Amino acid sequence: MTAVPTTITLPDTLSSWPWPRQVIPHHEEVSLESAQWVQGFGLFSPKAQVAFDRCNFGLLAALVYPLLKKEQLRSGADFMAALYCFDEYTDQGDEVFVRQAADIVKDALRNPFKSRPEGEMPIGEVFRQFLARTVSICSTSVLQRLVETQERAMDGQVQQCVDRKQYFACNSEEYLAIRLHSSSMLPSYVIMELDIGVPDEVYYHPLLEKLRYWGFILICIDNDIFSYNIERARGQALHNWVTLTALERNIGIQEAVDYLGALHDRTKESFLEATKNLPTWGEPIDSEVRRYVDGIGNWVRANYEWSFESRRYFDTHAAEVRRTLQLTMLPKVVVTDSQEHWAPRPGEVVPGLETALNLVPDAGYLC
Repeated sequence: MTAVPTTITLPDTLSSWPWPRQVIPHHEEVSLESAQWVQGFGLFSPKAQVAFDRCNFGLLAALVYPLLKKEQLRSGADFMAALYCFDEYTDQGDEVFVRQAADIVKDALRNPFKSRPEGEMPIGEVFRQFLARTVSICSTSVLQRLVETQERAMDGQVQQCVDRKQYFACNSEEYLAIRLHSSSMLPSYVIMELDIGVPDEVYYHPLLEKLRYWGFILICIDNDIFSYNIERARGQALHNWVTLTALERNIGIQEAVDYLGALHDRTKESFLEATKNLPTWGEPIDSEVRRYVDGIGNWVRANYEWSFESRRYFDTHAAEVRRTLQLTMLPKVVVTDSQEHWAPRPGEVVPGLETALNLVPDAGYLC
């Protein structure tokens, strides 16, 4: 594998994707309410709060769920924020800590109207309040799917922690098996169903299973390519599909990005072809299935748009990166004193470095 280049060229993955950008009209109010809700838990230091705010999870929810009603969108925004809180709260923890946090979240999801124990990690109360607010606006089957898929996501988070702490590089197949759950993509799909009625016998149809998985692959490729730069700067890129592809195939980072871009194109073709041959169950189910499939397609578009419209990955340089598809690689920055690290030369301007520095934990990163 060759050295990391100073710049990489991003693939133009969604130039022909038929789902256009959509955003729900009333998202600013919901975004503010959700952000204030998270802030009320006191999870973040001032520095960490800056990192949270620049992500704009209310915008992500508004892009992902453009057809939801206001109260439904609030659940979507709270869910996105809760996932981020779990990631950041457990990011520096060992397996025991992450497992404890995951078990607390799972218990909170199973008991949304039960008070959390005094002195417990606050992450349990975050998820409890999210679900307590959501229960009244979803069906029993949707609630069950949401809880079950997020429980699997918690187990995936634990395994991801184990791999990172042991510097274990799994292969792509193993990585995707973990990431399908640790990414919380499946429960994120379920949030769409707050306004869609798909019966269980239809939900588990093999073709819908494939479409959910292909949608995950498309989102995962875009996300891992976009996040690789930041994750490498933080010393956390081992659990990233770009890194694993480069290691598996003994190729450079640019070649790995190109390979994943080509895989994105092939997966996109499979997804689009499948949408032309959906089974029929009669109305009104067929219309609901069409809305559901459109929701998955829109999720792919929304993730792409949010990656550039928030300041999560490219900070103030997003418009330029999107226009040129050229990304300047960041120098490594300090994560812990034991890690090898680099810094810019005096006076050197590195596009996007401010984002990397804001995401690097310090002694007060989480209260």
